[in-house]
Amino acid sequence: MLTTTKLPSRLLMMALAFITFTAHLTAQEGSWTSGNRLIVQGGIAAPVANFGALPATIQDLIPADGKTPQGAAIMGFTLGVTDVFRFTPNLALSVSLDANYNSFNNEEAARQLKSGVLGGVNLGPLSSLLGVTSSYNTQAYINGTLTGGIRYDLPVLAGLLNVYANAQAGLFYGVAPQSDAKLGLNIAIPFIANIKADATISRPQAAATAFAYKLGVGVLILDRINIGVNYVAAAPSYIAQTTLNTQVSGIQGTVPVPGLGTISAQTIANTIAGAIPSIATSPGGTRYDFPTNVLQVTIGYAF
Repeated sequence: MLTTTKLPSRLLMMALAFITFTAHLTAQEGSWTSGNRLIVQGGIAAPVANFGALPATIQDLIPADGKTPQGAAIMGFTLGVTDVFRFTPNLALSVSLDANYNSFNNEEAARQLKSGVLGGVNLGPLSSLLGVTSSYNTQAYINGTLTGGIRYDLPVLAGLLNVYANAQAGLFYGVAPQSDAKLGLNIAIPFIANIKADATISRPQAAATAFAYKLGVGVLILDRINIGVNYVAAAPSYIAQTTLNTQVSGIQGTVPVPGLGTISAQTIANTIAGAIPSIATSPGGTRYDFPTNVLQVTIGYAF
């Protein structure tokens, strides 16, 4: 009992000591009313809108002009630095360099695609009867921004607590990850056939630059601890050359063809599958816009 009662008191004393030390350091240096400081920050990066939306049909995997793809990104992390130069106690010029990392939601995307493989129709229990399988193997999204703009600070308690807002614009660099999705059908007909059909849709990694803007708010504690929330948006235009490969096996029996006799049903199926273009987009690739919106929640330290 003695230990449990002392522990919160010790933590409180340590916190008070840290605040007192930081306040003393700030007081020695003088309040940050002008001049330059470098803020190093890190935190979470949450995908917003289509950047986090899941694909539901095969068509969602094939880029098309004028069509917004589904990103299937999940919450990741962000790291960055911001240089803030104050002209006045309220107004400053800020320049930021940030990097964001968001994994692809492989498992949930595969589950979503499996249930809606036929043009968005929810197959439900029928998918198990048809032996529908799906899988994803997609890398993570990596993007970065270099932006500059204006920051406005409003002191609530001078030298102790400031609230601020910032608006920046600049350059976005994004990497659309390599993506491989596989769909399969396994239809078993007793004593007749065990039909297997597989389609693999692949898209190589691509990179692009674009205009980006950042809007944010936050608080600055003791002129040192910076807690911020930023919304970052860009619409890079990528070029994708998506390939589609199909394989069908397990078809038994023959089909009579006038003038040719009979032909194996498996041969006909292979011919049909081979007639599907191996390149699902034009030979030079398809250019598509991919809105990339991220909500950053960070904590940083001003040196």
